Amino acid sequence: MRARTADVTLPTFAIAAWAAIGAGAAVNSGSYATRAIELVSVGVCLLAVGALRPVVRPAVADLAARLTAVAALLGVLWEAVSSPAGAWNTGAWVAPSHVLTIAATALAAGWLIARLSRAWLGATVVIALQALAGIGMIRSSPRPPIDDWVMFQAVTRAMTTGRNLYTVRWIGPPHEASNMFAYLPGSAVFLWPFRPLFGDVRYGILAGLVVVCALLVWTNKRSPAALLGCLPLLFPQVLNGVDSSWIDPLVLLGICAAAAAVRSGHCGWAVVSLAFALSCKQQAWLVLPLAVAWREFGWRRALTAALLAVGFTLPWALTDFHAFFYDVFQYQLRLPARLDSLSLYPLALAYGGHPVLAWLVVATVCAFLLTIWRLPRNSTGFLFGAAVVEAVFNLTNKQSFFNEWELAAGLAAAAAALATGEHLNIPHATRLVGRDASLPPFDIPPSPVDSLLMEETCP
Repeated sequence: MRARTADVTLPTFAIAAWAAIGAGAAVNSGSYATRAIELVSVGVCLLAVGALRPVVRPAVADLAARLTAVAALLGVLWEAVSSPAGAWNTGAWVAPSHVLTIAATALAAGWLIARLSRAWLGATVVIALQALAGIGMIRSSPRPPIDDWVMFQAVTRAMTTGRNLYTVRWIGPPHEASNMFAYLPGSAVFLWPFRPLFGDVRYGILAGLVVVCALLVWTNKRSPAALLGCLPLLFPQVLNGVDSSWIDPLVLLGICAAAAAVRSGHCGWAVVSLAFALSCKQQAWLVLPLAVAWREFGWRRALTAALLAVGFTLPWALTDFHAFFYDVFQYQLRLPARLDSLSLYPLALAYGGHPVLAWLVVATVCAFLLTIWRLPRNSTGFLFGAAVVEAVFNLTNKQSFFNEWELAAGLAAAAAALATGEHLNIPHATRLVGRDASLPPFDIPPSPVDSLLMEETCP
């Protein structure tokens, strides 16, 4: 039996990594714990092995896909049943929100395991249930005592009067940040309409997650694997991230929208989408080198996206450059290593080590080299590579928490969703599969996720 290349196993590794990272992030609400660091480290290793593209046999790949999908979804269902999201939820909305999350997860798991047809319909219902659960969570936690929520409420209120984001002053919760906007302005601009319309920026973050999943489902709307597009909304305790006003779902939205736009042939919208992601948070810039290597995107579009993001940011930066530079860059660089960071930093400190910035830089550069060298340079390779780079960065960073891991896992889930039905570019095809490299791309074997989800049409 002829071996397949790892291109067809990328969805398997992506889903397994998504599940492992999700389980680790849920152990201690995204903070350090022995079991948490073990699980996220396993997730990073799975991503790295997937990027290496090992050669496996078709039967092994199909069995691994089945076991991975079933185990991941049942694990998420267990987490949904045992741990309702939100740390500050009270009142009548708590129970309905929890029940809706369980229902959404159970529906996705049951639909995939039973291989029901019209997966797009099941995905639509899952998204709707999780959206309602998110609304209930927000209603049950009207004033979460966390600095990000206070910060975004303050800056979006100030934007209404035309004030600069980086000169707004407010008082945050005790022992948390105050009087500085630590993100790039795109996040506040996106969330600003939700402040006057609904009185709470968290509705904007929830909307971002819903749009991400809708895009992924729409891209595979005719595929039985459309339900994989719901994985970002089924991430363990994902509503806890919404409750805390962490904006990483907006970064995920921009990156996934760029990949979906390229798949649909709308490269102009892909540039705008990537520029939006780059204008939201500093960590989004880690994906830019991968966009340069992305054959369907290229260095010109990557440069255009970067220039658009810089041009969008300049008005706020030039108004008060000192405040902008301190909030966005200097404050981040001066942050001390935290013992509750879900990364290898606390582990190194516990054993007497003193990690330096060079460790982070070397690890991230190695992740770049691995992904650019080994992964296919298409939409799936871009998303999977972005997940690898973000995960390695998180594992070696001095401050990594639930939201950073949610972004890495979300990118892996998006890669799994888009991989279904996509014809992968395989460099050195002759050496890897023993076939003529001039064969057209549709002659490459299908993804094992297709084998898992599609009903057999022939004996």
